[in-house]
Amino acid sequence: MILSRAQLAKLAAEIDEKRKKEGKVTACLTKEQMKQYFKFVREQQGRTCIVTQEQFDYIINEGIKQEIAKQRKEVNTNPTLAQKEAGNYKMGHISIKGFDITIENPKGSYRKGKDRNGKEWKTLMHCDYGYFTKTLGKDGDAIDVFIGPNPENGKIYPIDQFVHGEFDETKVMFGFDSEEEAKKTYLSNYSKDWKGFKYISEVDLDTFKRWLYDGKRQRKPFAKYKSLNESTHYNSEGEKFLKKCPKCGGKIGTFIEGEPIYKCTKCGKYFGVLQFKNK
Repeated sequence: MILSRAQLAKLAAEIDEKRKKEGKVTACLTKEQMKQYFKFVREQQGRTCIVTQEQFDYIINEGIKQEIAKQRKEVNTNPTLAQKEAGNYKMGHISIKGFDITIENPKGSYRKGKDRNGKEWKTLMHCDYGYFTKTLGKDGDAIDVFIGPNPENGKIYPIDQFVHGEFDETKVMFGFDSEEEAKKTYLSNYSKDWKGFKYISEVDLDTFKRWLYDGKRQRKPFAKYKSLNESTHYNSEGEKFLKKCPKCGGKIGTFIEGEPIYKCTKCGKYFGVLQFKNK
């Protein structure tokens, strides 16, 4: 919603008052509204911008949390089995850091299903749960996500699940302040006898984006790819390739763009899933 100048003037007065009394700003605005506010303040003679970056981040985070609370109410928490299997019941939708997320199970609802043996299970959700749209996980469905208490400014922790000793899928803990908090919250959303937790990794935003939207990378645990920004390459099978050729020390570059095939630019040695005869 675009704010009128009267609303901006009122907001400026309120922020001034809160800043004087509390030393911080607690108004909740969208990023677009914040841009409006900054412009309005700068236009006024003799005034300066009174919102720090920390306060700005706080406002945006609180605004997203308000929107999440709003979207919780949109979810049909008791869909029929047919609706659940088809995914055609009403859900919530939120955008955080440019990621479009669908909320299937809001905080406080029950998540239900059946295990591989057909046994029904039900668990109370201690945080909002859903999936990243336009993604594809190992199980053929979208990548699942648990939304933490600090969605805009928190960290990202992919968790690899193993069932009966085999990699099952990767769940994403999004918006948590620490690995301990992320793991504790993850386990709280499962039964006490759940043994699926295997690996947890902290990841930066850029690396996470590359992994999230590349379905080939979902074949292996995320822990296989957590060093994407370091001195190691990984192909679609989770196999490592150094940036420097072990034969001549030359730089290894992409041979076929978009494919897990690499080639030393100096000696011509190939690295990848497909086998080639080296020069």
